[in-house]
Amino acid sequence: MKIKIRFISFYFAFYSACTIFALVMDYKKLCTLFTVALLWLLSVAPSMAMEEQAGSAIVQKTKGDACYNAGRFSEALEFYTKALDISKNEENERIYYACLGNIGNIYASMDDLKRAVHYYTRGYEASAKSKYIELQWRFAVNLVSAYCQLKDPKSAKAFFQMQMQLPIKGVQQKEYYFLINQAYIAEAENKPQMARYYLQKVCDFAVDHKMDPNYSLNPLVDLGRLYMKEGNVKEALACFRKAQHGLLKLPHQEALVSVYKAMTEAFRQQGQADSAAVYHRRYLSMSDSVFNMSQFTMAGSKLFEYENAETQKQINHLVSQNHIQWGVISVFVLLLVALALLYTALRRKTRSLQEAQQLLVSKNEQLMQSDRKSKQLLQQYVQAMNEKQQKPTATHAPADEPQADDVAEDKDKQQGERTGVAMNEEQRNRLLNSITTVMEDVSIISNSNFNLSMLAEMVESNTKYVSWIINETYHKNFKTLLNEYRIREACKRLYDKKHYGNMTIQAIYEELGYNSAASFIQAFKKVNGMTPSVYQKLKAQETDATKE
Repeated sequence: MKIKIRFISFYFAFYSACTIFALVMDYKKLCTLFTVALLWLLSVAPSMAMEEQAGSAIVQKTKGDACYNAGRFSEALEFYTKALDISKNEENERIYYACLGNIGNIYASMDDLKRAVHYYTRGYEASAKSKYIELQWRFAVNLVSAYCQLKDPKSAKAFFQMQMQLPIKGVQQKEYYFLINQAYIAEAENKPQMARYYLQKVCDFAVDHKMDPNYSLNPLVDLGRLYMKEGNVKEALACFRKAQHGLLKLPHQEALVSVYKAMTEAFRQQGQADSAAVYHRRYLSMSDSVFNMSQFTMAGSKLFEYENAETQKQINHLVSQNHIQWGVISVFVLLLVALALLYTALRRKTRSLQEAQQLLVSKNEQLMQSDRKSKQLLQQYVQAMNEKQQKPTATHAPADEPQADDVAEDKDKQQGERTGVAMNEEQRNRLLNSITTVMEDVSIISNSNFNLSMLAEMVESNTKYVSWIINETYHKNFKTLLNEYRIREACKRLYDKKHYGNMTIQAIYEELGYNSAASFIQAFKKVNGMTPSVYQKLKAQETDATKE
């Protein structure tokens, strides 16, 4: 990151200088600047690349491995801690998990088995999630050994099953750790004879397959410890001497520490105080050089600080996520409340609309009944007028006084002159009665081609007079009146299930002269304020309520 920042800073400085020199047209200084920049890049870039490489997780882990193999556990722990931090930033999971395993190995070598199990378990779970089978297998192997030393054979067996189920390529490694972990489990279950059997097989297997000497020498030390537990000091010392002879040829000093400690105890049991003192001094000297506790404590503190910082980051992240989740939940709750309020408002509005529509249906029915009464009264009036005209008048008014009929006729003439239609009241009534009779005949108005001219022809008049009568009487044009009569009949058929129950809405409007559903629905809504289907539904509800 630091190197990237340095390159970016250099780039901006270089670009700014070039821009300035180009503006002032000082090409000589511009060429000099290019030369200086090129020389700087050639001299600095290799060291910057080395610096970048030196700070990588792989390099830190490699240094840690070198210190670990040399028995310098404190330094190894410091490098592994750095590698953990860098690999996390680089998102290099494999290096991160491998460092966890190596830190666990260091604590196991220091006999801090609980911390070793902690790191092994973290590595096992993480590698299992990431599908790193080989690393997962190694963690399982180490967990079996650690749990056996902690005298927990149940947990050891569980991870031993995991170890056997995981597929790995190295058949030799798989067979070796199968044998040695069988020995450890047998020892944890207090089966010394079986443990000795498997440890001997492990030693023979490592020698036969020409494996690294460590693979045969470390089990030999464990075999010596078993003999010590059984009181067979002679065989134990034989195993320890053989292991010491082999380990002195190797750079791994930490294994010699445990051998010297075991030999000190063996010589004490034999009563050889001098030999015990010699090996005890060797143990103390090598233990101080290998396990530098003060330095190791400092390295452990750095690891502890790093893990605390990582834990705090995780806590902060979880807290941040928690706040976000609470925010989302709050917004969701507010939306639910808003939706509930909106739903309630819509329900009320819908209920009000339904009530208004229901009232409109009832009013429509009342208007139809009132219309029928009006027609009856009109017919009675026309009939009475006709009878009156047929009766002879008994007396006459004085010559100088105009009669009532003459006055009415004069008024009609004056009104006719104003409108361009010369008709008296009697003529108007007769024409209106004829128009009403025709318009009430459903068979006539159901003709899709029925128009004003056809109506005028049927009432033996002309379109001008007919149109004037309709406008004067109903205050609407012929088209509107025709739609009202048709829609009135449609309403009757929509709720009259007894006579029209088998008819669909389409069949009804086609029989009434409408050529399309759109024109019918538009006319129906204009008259009733709702669609035919809604009208039919509300009428059915009204009928059901009446029955109840």
